[in-house]
This record gives sequence, structure tokens and C-alpha cells, in this order.
Amino acid sequence: LDCYQQATSVSMFLSMPAGEINTDAALGNAIVAKKTVYVPEVGTNFEQADMEMIRCPSNGVPDFHKSWPTNKWKIPEPPADYERIFAKPGDLDLMIVPGLAFDENG
Repeated sequence: LDCYQQATSVSMFLSMPAGEINTDAALGNAIVAKKTVYVPEVGTNFEQADMEMIRCPSNGVPDFHKSWPTNKWKIPEPPADYERIFAKPGDLDLMIVPGLAFDENG
């Protein structure tokens, strides 16, 4: 897609172990393409649904998140000692989000 090719920064979710599309290949592609990648961090209060987009390491390692601890739903999140750089308005060129179904009206 042109919007992906033109994006210099991309935000995408990290996959649960089962039950949804696996984003590992897309994440790896973005890292190898030297895009700035952000992933959501929910933290411990899921009921509040408060989420921040955290910039990922830019060391070129596509599976950096495999060593991260997992949250309540077994989704990787940055470790406590990870330096958090939060996305600010205007930082994200493209967000890739999960969806069950869409049509022409949303």
C-alpha cells in the first residue's frame, strides 16, 4: 500500500498468542525498512483502557519484543526498565489496528 510505503513512522499492535492475526511479519518488515515503530502499552489497568504508544528500539532486530514480559492477555509489553518514549500528536504517519469486520461505511 502506498500509505505504508510513504510512512516513516508506524504504530501496530503486538499479537496475542492465539485468536487474532499475528503481526510479527509486519512488525519485522517495518523494522527492517527502518521505519520508526510504536506499539501500545496498556499496563495493568485494562478496565480503564488507558493506552500509550511507545517507540520501539531502533536496533534493527525484528523480534525485539519476544524478550519482553507479557501482560494479562499474554501480549508483550516493555519491561519496567525500558526507556519509554511516548508518541505525541503528529508523530504517527500510519496506525495498523485489529478489526473484526469493516464495510464502506466503517
